[in-house]
Amino acid sequence: MKPIRVAVCDDAAYLCNNIKMYLEDVEDMEFAGYALNSQDCINLIKNTHTDVLLLDIQMENETSGIDILAELKKIKPELIILMITSYEDKDYIFSSLTGGASDYIIKSGSLSKIIEKIRLLASGKETAYSPEVMNKFRQKSQELAFAHQNLQHILGVIITLSVSEMEILKLLYSGKTYEEIAEIRFVDISTVRSLASRIMHKFGIKPMKELIKTLQESKIFDMC
Repeated sequence: MKPIRVAVCDDAAYLCNNIKMYLEDVEDMEFAGYALNSQDCINLIKNTHTDVLLLDIQMENETSGIDILAELKKIKPELIILMITSYEDKDYIFSSLTGGASDYIIKSGSLSKIIEKIRLLASGKETAYSPEVMNKFRQKSQELAFAHQNLQHILGVIITLSVSEMEILKLLYSGKTYEEIAEIRFVDISTVRSLASRIMHKFGIKPMKELIKTLQESKIFDMC
């Protein structure tokens, strides 16, 4: 039976070498090479016959592994990519799996577990729908559903704002104080405070600092 050819892309050279040495004693696997950065990883996949790639989520930056997933899959669509990460960040894991990775594993786990995972993925007996992965998808889906509901609520309130309320809200969002807004609009500060109070009442969120934080998280004004 043809051995499974495994490559590693991780900025930790010691980890790459450890995996290389470990694979030397694994009968059904061969080491295809390693790379310490994203570009070298892309070149490695272009120039070698690799069945399974162990890809670090973080190399040059926090998402460098995720950022090259599309290009790697374009180069070799059948490539099985197992993400390796130092900690379980559900956002990164979600992005990895939706970007084309087959699964993920924590670096602190034993090399024997990594080998076991490689065998399962290469055999087709395990897909991205393992219980651990499904749990990550479930968590992220719940977050997205909540964010969608929140955005709908915000949009529903915004269309009820008067022109003056909308202008005040945008100025507050940009970081202006009540005093600065009063000067900009040539009105008394009590007028600004009154409009701000009406705005918070419509959104059902107080204080204003909390409302601005909610709007920033929704990125609603980034769409304008």
